[in-house]
Amino acid sequence: MPNTKLQCVTYIAKTMMIMRAWLAASLVVLFVACGSESSRLSHESPNYRQASRQSCLPPKTDGIIGKGTECRKWVTAATPPPQNLSPANHHFTAHPSTVPMRDGKVLYGTLYLPNDLSKPGPCVLYAGGYAPPAAAGIPAALNASITLSDLAQRGYAGAYISLRGTAPDGEALYYRYREDVYDIIEWMAAQPWCNGNVGMIGGSLDGITQWLGSLDIPPSLKAMIPEIACGDCYWYLWNKGGTFPGNGRKGRTPPGTAYDEYAAGSEHPNYDAWWQERTSDTAHHQALAAAGVSVMQCGGWDDYIFAGGMRAVEEIEQAGGNGMQLIGPCAHGGNTPTMLPYELDIWRVIWFDRYLKGVENGVAGTTDALFFVEGAELYRFEDEWPILDGRNAKLYFAAKTSGTVTSLNDGSLGAEAPNTGEPHAEYTYSPDDNHNSAGGGTVRPTNDQAPDEAISLTWTSDPLPDHTEITGWPKVEFWASINTPDTDFIFELTEVTHDGASHTISRGWLSAARYFNRSNPSPVPKGQILKYVIELWPMSHVFAAGTRIRLDLAGSDFPGTRPNVEPGRVQIYQDAKHRSFLTVPVIGTARLPGERP
Repeated sequence: MPNTKLQCVTYIAKTMMIMRAWLAASLVVLFVACGSESSRLSHESPNYRQASRQSCLPPKTDGIIGKGTECRKWVTAATPPPQNLSPANHHFTAHPSTVPMRDGKVLYGTLYLPNDLSKPGPCVLYAGGYAPPAAAGIPAALNASITLSDLAQRGYAGAYISLRGTAPDGEALYYRYREDVYDIIEWMAAQPWCNGNVGMIGGSLDGITQWLGSLDIPPSLKAMIPEIACGDCYWYLWNKGGTFPGNGRKGRTPPGTAYDEYAAGSEHPNYDAWWQERTSDTAHHQALAAAGVSVMQCGGWDDYIFAGGMRAVEEIEQAGGNGMQLIGPCAHGGNTPTMLPYELDIWRVIWFDRYLKGVENGVAGTTDALFFVEGAELYRFEDEWPILDGRNAKLYFAAKTSGTVTSLNDGSLGAEAPNTGEPHAEYTYSPDDNHNSAGGGTVRPTNDQAPDEAISLTWTSDPLPDHTEITGWPKVEFWASINTPDTDFIFELTEVTHDGASHTISRGWLSAARYFNRSNPSPVPKGQILKYVIELWPMSHVFAAGTRIRLDLAGSDFPGTRPNVEPGRVQIYQDAKHRSFLTVPVIGTARLPGERP
């Protein structure tokens, strides 16, 4: 997989001169969901849900598109934003401020207030988890200033407030985010410059502050834009799938403090009361939907945290709330990719205009997802996420060798379920051995996975007959026995290209013991054959015709996760009584190898 991906959620300022030049550009968005010219969508009335799907033509791209996806809502160029977008024509003043908390603590920050407001208007909170606003050179503070300055020029009052649990306080991981963010929101709503409609914005830890700060549903909170941020950070960040946090979390000691986040998180390997107090779960997402809080989340396929945000917004939408997914070809931090048809900062204004100002801009609320399709190298709109007209296709584990890889078993993936006895596959795990590396604490690996596969179990399909798009959450259901109280299962889904190289597309992590009970795990019965189900992280990728799908399994993901301390033997069963298989959400009409029409 070529290492051409840009990185997501910018901390680099765009000057207003560049923005004005971009807004003046006369580029046109093309949606390949076309029929007659009158049925094509325009930026003036982008009713994405009613796109015609007649007489479709493939979109122009340097990549490939999956068979049967020609008529979907592809975006091939930029377009000017909605004509009623809030213009950046306000002058503003930034000045220090303090906010009192319910326990008497005073938090410090900076207000960004338009100078020419004739009446109170909506306001936006950037709740800072990294550093105080006066700290020079801190990316989060800089990014907050850029974001809130742009919004202030568009008529939004803003506040950047530094929370506890960060330098110089450094009291605890996610300390009092729940209470303090609630108090800040309601304080802002009561100010003379705010009309009571409050939104939140910020990325990474400053996005986590939104999920945790909304736990008690502040009455004045109307909209959120968490970027590359998890709600359930136990399962999707610190203890992925119940495994132990690795080196990425080990470096989380805040600058200027003696407080060690890694030590605090490591004291709670289970989903106990400590974590539950710091988690935005399904019940909370349902409560956000019921309260009418609209949430747009931004992530990237290469990011190591984005899946938690995607799952949270899915649950909000499933509960009848307003949500949207923005997913780019990007990783954690760095430069924003060119997001089409609008850049990320324009999407922020579109969302807040709709849900804080009540502006019917024809965009927010009309589509559930905009994401980058790898392989096609294009963005696409979808009316629903997950995509409802996808097809869940199964590929079963088999002992038959594929002849394509040097691994511990070189098994096969096929469309036919096993009807006879099949020998099991097995590996021996030790925390002292060499480890597979799936990138759990950093970005998705871009190198050939062959060296890791040599010490892993693998199952590989025959060559794909068609260009095949897989978009959504892959899933592995498998039967296993272990002779130790616990072990970790680390899966990677890869594309085997025509030259034999194996490139990571998706990954998944699971602790055997915490699969059954993440709060109070018990030792797994030794030698007992048990069924496990693991969701791999969401993806959108077009596998080229002639390439293969491979699934590999190992016992660790060091340094992404800390190796499980329990050595032992793992056996994977794949016979008629214990059918193990990979499920992939296929979009379009492509068939997997061996599938019947």
